[in-house]
Amino acid sequence: MSNSTKEQEIDFLDGKPSKNIYINFGKKDIDLWHWADSIPDGRFAQVIKDMIRAYEGQDNTYQIPIYKIKNEVKKPFRKPISIGKRDYDVFRYVTDMENDGKIIGYELKQMIRYYLNGNNDISKMERASDRNRSTDKIITIPEIGNKKIQVEEKQQKQKELANQINSLAGAFGVNRRKKTQ
Repeated sequence: MSNSTKEQEIDFLDGKPSKNIYINFGKKDIDLWHWADSIPDGRFAQVIKDMIRAYEGQDNTYQIPIYKIKNEVKKPFRKPISIGKRDYDVFRYVTDMENDGKIIGYELKQMIRYYLNGNNDISKMERASDRNRSTDKIITIPEIGNKKIQVEEKQQKQKELANQINSLAGAFGVNRRKKTQ
């Protein structure tokens, strides 16, 4: 390693003790709310830094920690990540993303989703830093899809029940007003 690289590594924080970045968990990230909120205070930054290192090193054995869920999260929130003097590799990765015009929070959330899904074969994954954001690459979460199907099935059953009640009422001569759709 050359002297200029060592100097750059030593002073990459411009004399500050750390650099903070934030991940916003908004309405589009409901699938990550419980996981992110479950991480104990002070551990979130380390979990994310470990994940970045595993991702950069193409570590197929890395498993993102999953903690016991605390409470139900009902509104968007944000989590800080502090990059310190020992985190030059993470700083470089984040800076490279910034320089490439990437949205850091988006890219990190995609990595989190990747590791939470448990498919840790990085060689088969299109790397988040190499991917263009496009609508055809939206991640769908099975739980949300299943709930939507359950709601649609419930609504269909309610309509069928209402039709049965109306037909029975008509058979007994009761005049029930039908709703117009």
